Amino acid sequence: MKVKNEKVFKSINGVKALTRLGTRQGIVAERAREYICKVLEQYQTPFVVENFDTDIPVFKKATLMINGKKEPCIGCGMTSGEIPTTNIASSLMSSRFLIDTPTIYINQKCSVASPTNFSFAPAIAISPKTAKKLLTAKKAQASLEVTRQKTSANLLIVGNTTDPKTIIFSHYDSLGPGAIDNASGTSVALTVALRCFKEGILDQVLFVFDGNEEISYDYPKYWGHGYRVFEERYTKVLENAKEVLVVDCVGNGVNSFIQDEEILKLAFPLKNIAQIKDKIFLLSGDIDDLMTVYHSEKDTQQKVTSKSLEQAEKLLFERIYEGTKKC
Repeated sequence: MKVKNEKVFKSINGVKALTRLGTRQGIVAERAREYICKVLEQYQTPFVVENFDTDIPVFKKATLMINGKKEPCIGCGMTSGEIPTTNIASSLMSSRFLIDTPTIYINQKCSVASPTNFSFAPAIAISPKTAKKLLTAKKAQASLEVTRQKTSANLLIVGNTTDPKTIIFSHYDSLGPGAIDNASGTSVALTVALRCFKEGILDQVLFVFDGNEEISYDYPKYWGHGYRVFEERYTKVLENAKEVLVVDCVGNGVNSFIQDEEILKLAFPLKNIAQIKDKIFLLSGDIDDLMTVYHSEKDTQQKVTSKSLEQAEKLLFERIYEGTKKC
């Protein structure tokens, strides 16, 4: 993928480049990583790529038949099999309640199929419109065919890996085009990393770009695998850092830092998060707006704005800069 030659890297261009790749899983996530590396190389910013192995689901065939007619659906189960069409649930509820149950999920806030939750059982996601048909169907049948694929993923490391004052995390993989989630956070973190290098403070901070956050076969928390790989490899670095910032889903409204324990468990699911939770902050935008396109074909570049991305950049850089001045 070509990188636009511009004097100053712009987050909006990063969002456009990443979303054009489509769903960033497997080999497509590798292409996203290659793009980020090319940007860093263009601006002569040093980085290291660390590999790790992971397993991801590859959906072969998701089927929903209602009254003899095939209806649109998306696979969101980790195993193949039949799905009882009476097992219908909101994908806005916690995944832990139905983690082992064959389920048909509906995100009531999104107009299309939105696989917000995944199950370690056959599962599909459908739109609210399709759900209405299913609820009144005389005859219905649902099934999923999925394979478990071993793949290589990456952590892209930029900055101080020994004793950074601040660690900044973002993930570049996605389910769907993923403009908000998380081409936005990746591009903002990348822009700020380039600025930190330019202003001579990169040696005090660490940026971590994760290529396997969305989905893996980790049970029961299938998301956040790459973050846990970093946690295992850099335990002391995490423990000794003064502050940990997670940049996820910005650019679609007013961005802010939040420190809600339940949200942090979802955005940054480390094994030992309780030990460092007081220094973790999430930088995010309009979460309610995100849910209207979450993990769907509608999470496109039109959902983010340059103005909102620039506001997120400002918040992030100022937070990092202040951290470098503290003893």
